[in-house]
Amino acid sequence: DTIIRHNPAGRPLFDRVMIIPFLLGLAWCGRHWRKFPSLVLIAWIGVMLIGTILAEDPPHFLRASGVLPAALFLPALGLGEIGRWLKPNKTAKTIFISLLLLASLGFTWQDYFVTYAQDDNTGYLFEEGISLLAADINQQPDTTTVILEKRFLEGWPSTGFLLQEPEQLHIVSADQIGQHNTPPDYPLVLYVWPHDPAVWSQVETLLGQQSPQQLAAELGAFGRGDLESAPYPLYLRYSLQSSRLETPQVSYLSATGDSHHLHHAQAFFKSDQNQLDVQLTWAFAETDQQPIITFVHVLDPTTGTLIGQEDSPPAQGYIPQAWWSQLDSLQETKQITLSRPLTETDLVFVGIYPANNAGQRYVLVNNSTETVWAIPPANMNMD
Repeated sequence: DTIIRHNPAGRPLFDRVMIIPFLLGLAWCGRHWRKFPSLVLIAWIGVMLIGTILAEDPPHFLRASGVLPAALFLPALGLGEIGRWLKPNKTAKTIFISLLLLASLGFTWQDYFVTYAQDDNTGYLFEEGISLLAADINQQPDTTTVILEKRFLEGWPSTGFLLQEPEQLHIVSADQIGQHNTPPDYPLVLYVWPHDPAVWSQVETLLGQQSPQQLAAELGAFGRGDLESAPYPLYLRYSLQSSRLETPQVSYLSATGDSHHLHHAQAFFKSDQNQLDVQLTWAFAETDQQPIITFVHVLDPTTGTLIGQEDSPPAQGYIPQAWWSQLDSLQETKQITLSRPLTETDLVFVGIYPANNAGQRYVLVNNSTETVWAIPPANMNMD
């Protein structure tokens, strides 16, 4: 069965060790087919396999699950046959059969608890993303207003069982997000389906009810269905909170003379994933209507080569430029997979350029030549 929700993809019912006793047991049943126990086993297995043979996508472990009680007798019969062959030497019989069982246990452990458990596809098909969504909602403080799009309860029934119903949780349909009355002084967290552009107009309406604050957008965990080939983000989280802007660490000057301020930059290296997460807090000039790209480049200063980079619209485009006039600041996180582990000597550069001209980087204010700013070591967190 190649459907990972049912079993490790392609793994047979019996592993490479137990296949020998299984075939011996099957041969025993064939040789003694006139005996009632053998006839029952063969008939049971044959009848219970009809459900998967005649249906689509065979073999299908769920449709063939009725085979299991009978099929498990076959390797047992095979082991019994091996035991009879080695009967004169009881020590050899015990050691040989014990080694077979231990080897089978080892292969089973490797297949299920190492390979299968660590496969990303296993998490996708067992809706790990929905579990992470519910966990994220459950950990929100009571002082935070939480709005959850109703789609997640209707499309994934497990969501309702995982949520602990925090006091400030509000469940609304996608077309009602903008009409929801939210306390203007509360922090607000909104979870929406990221693949419906119509949701954005509702979010923009909701923002209009708030005084200018800081908005962050972050894609959540990934998932996919049985018949879908590629994983996709299951949810998008918007976080709106009171803006606490620090003095800009650096400012970038556009070709039109507008200044874009980077107020804070913090980098976190995850050694287990070889990934660098860079959190950036921006205050963009409202008058600059030109679409822009913000970038983070990680440079090996010894060789002068890039070991990782991320160039994308601010917040991956999930906070459109039309919203900036309603915000004090915007927070984004760049996630960068590196070609090798990060070291303390590596440099992490931040910059901006127009979306239609990567070669025309914005220069730093008060510096007519520099176009990038390096995150200082104090703002680098090494895992």
